[in-house]
Amino acid sequence: MEIKFRGLPQWLLAEYLVELGGVADGDSQLQGAGWQARLSQQTVRLGAFELNEATVRFDAGPAAARLAEMLRRKAMRGGG
Repeated sequence: MEIKFRGLPQWLLAEYLVELGGVADGDSQLQGAGWQARLSQQTVRLGAFELNEATVRFDAGPAAARLAEMLRRKAMRGGG
């Protein structure tokens, strides 16, 4: 399972995963109870704008699916 987040840096997604019970295993890998995740980041162009796009790749499994949903909620940002 893969989720892409635009406008969020990789380090912030790593922090979110640690808050959700993960332990960092290097700069771009984390693991928790029943899941593993790998992070990567690139810059994407949208018209005249460039944004960070961080990608989280989870190993398949029920714990990963549940964690992915919690991460999506945690990464939501409201305008203001």
